[in-house]
Amino acid sequence: MNGAAWFKRQIGTVRIRVRHTLISCNNVHTRMCLYLITEAKKVNAHMDTDDLSKETYRAIMIEAEKFNHDLTLQFGLRSDDCDDEQEFIDQSKQLINELKVADLSDLEDIFIGNVPNLTKLNKALDKILYNISKIKYNGGKKP
Repeated sequence: MNGAAWFKRQIGTVRIRVRHTLISCNNVHTRMCLYLITEAKKVNAHMDTDDLSKETYRAIMIEAEKFNHDLTLQFGLRSDDCDDEQEFIDQSKQLINELKVADLSDLEDIFIGNVPNLTKLNKALDKILYNISKIKYNGGKKP
């Protein structure tokens, strides 16, 4: 079995995340290992917020962080279930809709017992929705 076949068999369907990490493989196989890891990420792994475009990251993640770190975590958790940026945007809109109708006990869980002012929360969520509409418009689609 050649090195590529062995490596593919070893990864199987394991989710691999490649960030800004230098991976050490045996000498001549380094490029092949990096290529296979990248391909495995495309096929087997879901996205991470590191995979978002700068525009989408600013529109959603940075805006959420401006309001509350726990809100940012909720968006980050959603990214793990997405295959691409558009799905993340759709999931983000769904999360916003869920948060707008969540009851107090759900909000206590999400914000770890420190529920923010609901008026300010709704304003932050509206701002994120507005930012999302700008992303779609800039992408050539109507908001």
